[in-house]
Amino acid sequence: AARNSLSGTIPPLFFNISSLQYFGFSSNRLHGRLPPDAGRHLPNLEVLRLGGIGNNFSGTLPAYLSNATKLQELGLAHNSFEGRVPPEIGKLCPDSVEMESNMLQAENDADWEFLRYFTNCTRLEVLDVSDNVLGGVLPHFVANLSGPVKSLIMAKNRMSGVIPLGIGNLVHLEDLEFAGNHLHGVIPEDIGRLQNLKFFTLEANLLSGGIPPSFGNLTELLTLILSNNELNGSIPENLGSLHRLTSMTLSFNRLTGAIPGVIFSLSSLTDSLLLSHNYLSGVLPPQIGSLKHATTLDLSRNNLSGEVPGALGDCASLVYLSLDDNYFTGSIPPSIGNLKGLSMLNFTRNGLSGSIPQELSKIHGLQKLYLAHNNLSGAIPQLLQNSSALVELDLSYNHLEGEVPSHGGIR
Repeated sequence: AARNSLSGTIPPLFFNISSLQYFGFSSNRLHGRLPPDAGRHLPNLEVLRLGGIGNNFSGTLPAYLSNATKLQELGLAHNSFEGRVPPEIGKLCPDSVEMESNMLQAENDADWEFLRYFTNCTRLEVLDVSDNVLGGVLPHFVANLSGPVKSLIMAKNRMSGVIPLGIGNLVHLEDLEFAGNHLHGVIPEDIGRLQNLKFFTLEANLLSGGIPPSFGNLTELLTLILSNNELNGSIPENLGSLHRLTSMTLSFNRLTGAIPGVIFSLSSLTDSLLLSHNYLSGVLPPQIGSLKHATTLDLSRNNLSGEVPGALGDCASLVYLSLDDNYFTGSIPPSIGNLKGLSMLNFTRNGLSGSIPQELSKIHGLQKLYLAHNNLSGAIPQLLQNSSALVELDLSYNHLEGEVPSHGGIR
């Protein structure tokens, strides 16, 4: 009965069919509370699916669900379940537990007891409790999960404390997400042991210290997001070993030093390289031209200097390019005109001089061009008059001459 347009509540008699093995009403328009004894008469139940976009079940989770001892899949995501997770549910041993996007709560160690019980489950592969209101201290025993856990997703909660030592023992992990909590302390070095990891997100916490060099061992990694923390030190050179990485986000930290050239040599970056809002310094190396497949490059709000490298013109897939709020000098390289798919270009608040290159006219889809607060001179190119795509243009605080284009959001 999944993925239909069923509405109303589930008749209580369904919870009394003792022979039931599959109970699936996900992605409908159902609501209501589960009976207090739900699970008491379902000893053969293997799959319970009430999640998915559309349903809106509410109330607390019945402790009697623990009677469904054959349960392999517990799917309760995207509802409005609230209260603490009964410890008894942790005595189940399913392959998959998906309880994300509810209003489940935890405030102290006792409220996390369900997770302690799950550490005894030797077949658990997926545990997703993200996007709830689970608070208190992140239990250290999360590192003791004994099953072949591939996905551990606890993002968007209210957990404090530190990432426990021993998390590197969960060697089957492919997806580890602690983003959007109140975690502090350093990132454990032993995370570098998770050599099957593909998705790793820790953004929007209070983490400090450096990025562990052991991250260079995560050679299967596709996505690395460490933004919005208090990380310091330099970007480890050996992140250049992550040859499958498609997206790296280290913005809004306190990182210093030069950006290692090997980072720009990661031709696997097909999505984004986001390093903005740090204290990174030095010049951009020619290797930056190796980012031929990245769509977004944001190095804004750092202490970068030197000239904007002409090799940027080799980054043929760029859609968004932000180098604003740095100390770049010299002229805008004409090769930027080779970026045919560029939609937004931001060089605001640098020390750029010379004229605006005519080659920018080759970027027919350019919608937003920000060149304010530089030392640019000469005439405003006619190309900016003729562009039908341009909707925002800021050339203020320069030494430009000529007629200001009369369309779009012009300043």
